[in-house]
Amino acid sequence: MMYFTNVNLRITSLIYLFIPNLIFTGAWFKDIISLPLACLLLLFVFDSVKSELNQDRLSVQTTYLPLKDIVILLLLSLGLCLVFGIGEYRQQTVDWGTNNFKVYDLVNYKWPTYYEKYNTFSSYYWAYYLPTAFLGKLLGIASCRYIILLWSWIGVFLILIGLYKIGKGLKFVFLFLLFNNGNTLMFIIQMLNIPYLNQFIINSNVRLADFNITFWSPMIASLQWVPQHLIPAGVTTLLILNSESSKNYKLEILILLCNIIWSPLICIGLLPVVIARYFDKITNPQFYKLLPYCLLMIVPFIPSILYLTSNRAIGLSDTNGFIWTKSKFWIEGYLAFWLLNIAVWFFLIKESLKSSKYKQYLFCSLVAFALLPLYRVGMFNDLLLRGIIPSTFVLGVFIIQQLINLKIRSFKFIVYTLLLCFLSVPSFIRILEGIRPSSPVTSIASPFQGDMKNTMDFLKEVYTERALVQYQLQSDSFCEKYLLDTAKD
Repeated sequence: MMYFTNVNLRITSLIYLFIPNLIFTGAWFKDIISLPLACLLLLFVFDSVKSELNQDRLSVQTTYLPLKDIVILLLLSLGLCLVFGIGEYRQQTVDWGTNNFKVYDLVNYKWPTYYEKYNTFSSYYWAYYLPTAFLGKLLGIASCRYIILLWSWIGVFLILIGLYKIGKGLKFVFLFLLFNNGNTLMFIIQMLNIPYLNQFIINSNVRLADFNITFWSPMIASLQWVPQHLIPAGVTTLLILNSESSKNYKLEILILLCNIIWSPLICIGLLPVVIARYFDKITNPQFYKLLPYCLLMIVPFIPSILYLTSNRAIGLSDTNGFIWTKSKFWIEGYLAFWLLNIAVWFFLIKESLKSSKYKQYLFCSLVAFALLPLYRVGMFNDLLLRGIIPSTFVLGVFIIQQLINLKIRSFKFIVYTLLLCFLSVPSFIRILEGIRPSSPVTSIASPFQGDMKNTMDFLKEVYTERALVQYQLQSDSFCEKYLLDTAKD
């Protein structure tokens, strides 16, 4: 038996999400800014860990995980990383062409990254790539494939441990991995060739002109395409769901702030989960005593916030806007989104909303599902596609909990298990494709294709100029003038 408590998970998750913040703060900003802020960050982490250890000493709650279960979770998390090409042992999605260039640029360019050809600094949430690039600068770029595999493996393992502790077993973890999005249902509707529906259900997605309002799976598809978003979303959401007995609120606030440089879109998506966590704490005097401390914790993250909000795409109307400005079929598309992603789970959600003592999480996540599709941010509506991931984790947790509570031979259990398997067909296909012998098109050590020499070239050639703008810092912005360590160039 191995001793494992929620405190272990919380401290490990904090350190994992914190490390890129320390690297970024120390390397991107002027020394007069970065040194005191890095010290302040370390102070907050030390204090949070100390409080957590004190809480562990006073707690009588423990969790025992059998060694065989931990080994299974380690192998499962490693397998998921490998079949989707992390570590460069299998074929990778087209987005990994960008990811390989990102790490290559971070290893070979001075920090902050500047692209002379485009006369611009980058503006991007670099957290997922920074530990790999930092060690790559020291150990050589050939080592990066192994480092990013190890780094991803740890993140996915933390997610699976979080799921295990919520469901108290491997059965819950495997059923959660089956939980997928509604694209298969959309495909069936599209195949029926109903003229009215086919006006906005295109290529198995709800698409209104170029306003895409489908959402991705909380695990399989997101790990394959966007581990930089999935990992912080999963680690943080499950940590909060596992933390109802904890009163160390400042650690949770610090973890939320650490997510900013991982993915600001995930931070937006985490807000409903955080609101649910503290919904019944508003009358607790202890919580308000910590408010000044929590406000102070924001200070070392302000330069990162200014850096990300100085992005050139922030003010572009063609990558931002309300759903009703993009298509005359927006109401139909919005209802289809709800029908195919939420209403299909009505009978299981209904039970959770009535009986679960943690139903505020599900309620707040459903509010997120209602609001996030209404406004688009990003070329491919990244606010919804990424920001909804925390809520899909919550939705998946409650659905699987209710499914497990049903009798195995009951009609509901059979129908919903078959539906889970049906919706997971795309995931099964992705995994089978990943198991078959294959090799990636590019690698971190050699990400080049044609005339593409860096990340910006790749974005321009593969995605368009509009995608390129989303990675560029505003020229002569406050951040560039006063915060970035431009003297390094």
